[in-house]
Amino acid sequence: MEENTQVDIRIYNIRTNPSTAALNVVCSFDTNDTTTAKLLFGMQLPHNFSTLMVDVGMYSRSRPQGQGGGLGSPFFLNQSRGVDSANGLFYFWVIIDRSDSPNTPWDKFTFTATMTLDEPLYQKSYTTYELITQFDSAFPTFPPAVTPEIPSTTLSYFTPANSGNYFLEVAPPEHSKMESNPSSDRIVSTEGRTWYLWSISQRKRELDFFGTTIVADFEMTDLAEQREGLFFQAGILFGVGIPATMTGALELLREIRDRARRP
Repeated sequence: MEENTQVDIRIYNIRTNPSTAALNVVCSFDTNDTTTAKLLFGMQLPHNFSTLMVDVGMYSRSRPQGQGGGLGSPFFLNQSRGVDSANGLFYFWVIIDRSDSPNTPWDKFTFTATMTLDEPLYQKSYTTYELITQFDSAFPTFPPAVTPEIPSTTLSYFTPANSGNYFLEVAPPEHSKMESNPSSDRIVSTEGRTWYLWSISQRKRELDFFGTTIVADFEMTDLAEQREGLFFQAGILFGVGIPATMTGALELLREIRDRARRP
């Protein structure tokens, strides 16, 4: 059973055309299991993704000196990604060798996954885009074919309901105004970027159901200015067009009246 779990989810570099965003997930946990040599880490997502990078740091309570690396390191044994046809969710997983002979296996881990989300935004209007981030509290069904080397009965799942700390951070796109429901717990600025933060694991009442959802709306200020400019131009044209139409109609009436008076 994993202990001292913390999950940090960050969404940033949000783009509207085309609709993309960067997703960074950092998952830290300890484990009391010192017998299993292989460890699986993975995620299920509602969006397709690309440019996946996964790194792991492995440590021990008894040894301060750890080790780590990314995909391609010798202790990364296997990996896969795809879409589960049963639930329509996209997934990835990696399997690592956590053994460290002649010592006991590493028992403290930090996994970092970074990827690009494809089309995560919904365009609500000409100027506003919506990002919906949903967190399920129920344990997901990991695709059976995904775990040929590790029995599914040995897997543990990290959700906002069973993790010690579970956070969402969103950095709005440039030139935008953001509104969210529910409102963020904190707003911080760092390195010229504004972050909206939610503590998902603290929303216990919401997690008594199937999960919780964060809805963020971004009004793009450049598109709003463009819209106002179009309205202004349309108003000028409309103002010029009515007198011109009325003048044309009066001239036509005069012509009809003059023809009627002719013998």
